[in-house]
Amino acid sequence: MASMIRNYTAAVAVLIIVSCVNMEKVCPRHGFIHQQQNCTATCSTVHDQCANGLKCCYSYTQSCGYHCTKPKDNIPKRGRCPTIKTSDPQWYVCNEHDCDVDYDCPGRQKCCSNICGSKVCIL
Repeated sequence: MASMIRNYTAAVAVLIIVSCVNMEKVCPRHGFIHQQQNCTATCSTVHDQCANGLKCCYSYTQSCGYHCTKPKDNIPKRGRCPTIKTSDPQWYVCNEHDCDVDYDCPGRQKCCSNICGSKVCIL
């Protein structure tokens, strides 16, 4: 009985670790491109059961639709996104998509949402 409890506890711990790791993964985005109609899907985002560290993401590079894709690590850089500066034009660029995660940005810049919801690299 004790070994069954240990095995169950170990299995639960592995599931928790896998869940935490998958939460740090982000699908690559393609900016402000509308999803096409009549696409095919080879995976489902509901259960995201892609193998080998892949994630079910919308893709334009393969046939349009959801496919198992290599995700990006969402590990934040130090610091926070700055408050909106009215003098910085990056805060008002509405048709740009510079980044998905902080490490898409050079140096100390962070990937932040501007007033339009665009993801831009800002220091």
